[in-house]
Amino acid sequence: MKQTKHQIMLSGGNRFVYWLSHYIVDVFTHFIPAAVTIFSINYFDQKVPQAEYLFALFSFVNPLFLYTVSFFFENDAKASIFIRILYFAIGGIAPIAMQILNIINRQTIEWGLYFKPYFYHFPIYNLAIGYIGIQNRGLIEKVHHREGELTNWDWLIAGESVWRMLCELVFFYFAVIFFEYRIYDKYLRLAHSYGKMAIGKLYQTISRKKSRVLYKMKTDFEFVDTED
Repeated sequence: MKQTKHQIMLSGGNRFVYWLSHYIVDVFTHFIPAAVTIFSINYFDQKVPQAEYLFALFSFVNPLFLYTVSFFFENDAKASIFIRILYFAIGGIAPIAMQILNIINRQTIEWGLYFKPYFYHFPIYNLAIGYIGIQNRGLIEKVHHREGELTNWDWLIAGESVWRMLCELVFFYFAVIFFEYRIYDKYLRLAHSYGKMAIGKLYQTISRKKSRVLYKMKTDFEFVDTED
């Protein structure tokens, strides 16, 4: 998923070109299963209109998410296993669980509302919940008494999922830059320098106060001794 700066330099490549080339390839790689899914939806006459836009957006966002996650692992094998488990939980179980929580009782609805914002940080969840929203648009319109008023991109249908994926597109783009160019090293060094300065100033302040206390104690002692 990623290549170290040392490996890139040895290969004579540029980091920007490296990431851009991989990103283009990965986007088109995502387009293949997306195209197969859209073909299957149309072939089996499933009523999920305009779902292809949702899958297209996911194809641009998900590679950046995977790159960001890969920086937290030593090798691709560990990252791959983690992603598979994560996507099974967040992309498969979580959307279904959220739908169930929303229909049992008031307490489960509150639990669903509590966990919902956390799941929206993952592109795969946005894809799944947006797809479900488009598929159930008629039911959602009836529940909210807005029959025929909503489109697929309204907030109640797939609008929130689309908006969050657009935000994630920007966020994970900068996250890759942040980790690849080790920008955090600069801030860590600055924090370390400021920490040392702060500790030094604190030590000086304590030393000065200590000197003042000792001087005052010595003066008071000499004053008492003179009176005696």
